[in-house]
Amino acid sequence: MICEMSVCCGCGLCVYSCKFQAVCLKEDEEGFLYPWIDKNKCVNCGICQKMCPAINNNLSTEKLLEKERTFAGYNSNLNELLKSSSGGAGHAIACAILRQGGIVFGVRFNENYRGASYTQITTFGELEVLRGSKYIESDRSILFERIEEAIKTGKKILVIGLPCDIAAVRSLVGVANNLYTCKLICRSNTSNRVLRQYLEKCEHKEKSSIQRLSLRYKKRNVPMLPTKIKIEYENGNISVEDFTKTDFGKAFQIMARPSCLQCNYKNIDGIADLTIGDFQGLTGEEEYYNINGVSLICEHTEKGKELLGLIDNFYLYEVPYKEVMQYNWMIKKSIPKSPFRDEFSYYFRKDNLSVSCCKLRDEQNKILDQIKAEFLSNKYRTAIWGIGDTNKYLFERLQMDKWNIIGVFDSSLLKIGKKFKQWQICDIKSIPTMKDQIDVLVVMIPSEEEKKLDLFLNSIGWDKRVIHVGKYKFYRG
Repeated sequence: MICEMSVCCGCGLCVYSCKFQAVCLKEDEEGFLYPWIDKNKCVNCGICQKMCPAINNNLSTEKLLEKERTFAGYNSNLNELLKSSSGGAGHAIACAILRQGGIVFGVRFNENYRGASYTQITTFGELEVLRGSKYIESDRSILFERIEEAIKTGKKILVIGLPCDIAAVRSLVGVANNLYTCKLICRSNTSNRVLRQYLEKCEHKEKSSIQRLSLRYKKRNVPMLPTKIKIEYENGNISVEDFTKTDFGKAFQIMARPSCLQCNYKNIDGIADLTIGDFQGLTGEEEYYNINGVSLICEHTEKGKELLGLIDNFYLYEVPYKEVMQYNWMIKKSIPKSPFRDEFSYYFRKDNLSVSCCKLRDEQNKILDQIKAEFLSNKYRTAIWGIGDTNKYLFERLQMDKWNIIGVFDSSLLKIGKKFKQWQICDIKSIPTMKDQIDVLVVMIPSEEEKKLDLFLNSIGWDKRVIHVGKYKFYRG
């Protein structure tokens, strides 16, 4: 290996930089791409390691502004806004570069949606292919092949990509006067194999090929949550499903690429001129709220400031950084490893995506029965629930059974909690003021966070009784 597998993002810069064609990318059993070295061709020159962004800790960065600013914003054109994943910031910035006669690099779906690749855009008509979320790792070969050439033209060059992609670009070309970069607020990626198996199952069920796919379908004046997947088939049929309830959505939440669990690039602000993504945590009461989508934009450098000055037909509202970070923690932090990941991966590698999802549901139902038994035997009246995306299914089941759950314990789940009006919304800092009203705190957390939580709960007198129920811990004061 060129670098440790746990930190490899599969960017493929090692493949591009090898002059002896000794390196290629191959899928592992989960479908993620990793470099493979042909020892018969390798001359141990070390170029691949020198270029690797996971090893190269001295990545070139732009000079930061003395005072960085954060914004909420959305496209003033409703039709354009509805085509975008959130507020349309990426599209607006790309349009600004094209008006300057520049070149845009971004990710598009491949033919039949069986993968995603970077592409080079020079006209407004081509921009449509960049719209929408992909949620899988992309082929960066075109990006590396053409960006060096593009920079030499002297035209303004914009790269919109994941933090690891921007890091790879910086490792390759460094800082250039005409290079502008925009990194996306990234949760994680899942593998191309997951998407392929999901779409193949959909086509088999429908007995028709997929004509169009949207992983973030939006309908005018309809709340964006829960996220919807829309599939249009060649036979004319259309399906719209809750993203989290699809096999693809479950895999995306659980089986992230290992490097996404310890992303090395989120905190390197100067690596990109702007950070853009969904504005999470909006209640609908903000002056900048739009039911059709709102983008979050973080301005890091003078170039980023310049880019925002070039966009038009776009509403911008400056928002305090503290307000932004309350719910948009993925700007800086990696997602924790799902407690279900290892089992999910095992069945995915052994069988397929459908089997993995069936086993996941079986495990969740078993845990649900254990939770119900614990609630009944102890006659719990009130509870604060813990973190984890996969908990949504359990929330909904308990809600149907009319359990008296009144709180959600982590800011990442506040939106889920708000769906149920009787729930009291809180975070960990609220526990000391509420502990006398609460019978039990139910938590699903990664092991690396348990010690910190245990110390906190011990400090407020909640260390007396801890019960393990499936993958959950029940803390009782």
